[in-house]
Amino acid sequence: VFYKKTTGTKWQVASSNGTTQTKTATNITAGGGAYHTFEAEILPSIATAGQADVIFRYDGQQVRDANGDTIKHYLTLASLLAMKVGVYVKAGTAASQVAYVDYICWACKR
Repeated sequence: VFYKKTTGTKWQVASSNGTTQTKTATNITAGGGAYHTFEAEILPSIATAGQADVIFRYDGQQVRDANGDTIKHYLTLASLLAMKVGVYVKAGTAASQVAYVDYICWACKR
């Protein structure tokens, strides 16, 4: 997932399996009027059986943390529930947000 905390200005990324969650702050400032692409790619790990590598991309580039290092999460596949795709925004208050979405693509290969 890509998300922005209410207390910060940078995009955050997270991956989880049940209550085991990994979160990382990116070096990318959130907001603005331009359109952007967000990608989360989940690939079987070559190094560890039963694990997947989660790679996040923003506008086609792998995202980096505050130190400039690329971000990759490791996800245990055991007991993993069905994955879903969606777009959510803060709503219901005077500070409601708006998201304009041109398309969503979700692909799966077994």
